[in-house]
Amino acid sequence: MPNEDDVVECARAMRAFLARPDLLGDEAASTTLRIDALLTQAEAGEDVTDALRSVFEQHDATREWARQFLAPTPALRGYKVTPGTSGPTPAGSRFVCPKCGRVWVRRQAGEEVPDCPIHLIARVAVA
Repeated sequence: MPNEDDVVECARAMRAFLARPDLLGDEAASTTLRIDALLTQAEAGEDVTDALRSVFEQHDATREWARQFLAPTPALRGYKVTPGTSGPTPAGSRFVCPKCGRVWVRRQAGEEVPDCPIHLIARVAVA
């Protein structure tokens, strides 16, 4: 079962996808505001796990997105690039901004990793 840090990380990663019109449409802005408020509380040390799960459950799209993000990914456990090989990292790989810790999750193998929208620097792979 995912812990509080996993749920908060899920919310941070989900935030980047909420602007897509196919995810929540008109509900995206209010959902983003609610998630932002809860993330602020989390940064202050409050346990917002249940509240974030409640936000995820309000819409089919966010429920499914969170389910996939929080699902165990045994195929990726222990994944390491073999020296001398190159190729795209697999779907489900996580990348983080080294300054603010914002996480981005690769949804498809080979998908280009965007720079952090806050600091405009490259995100790094999380082992």
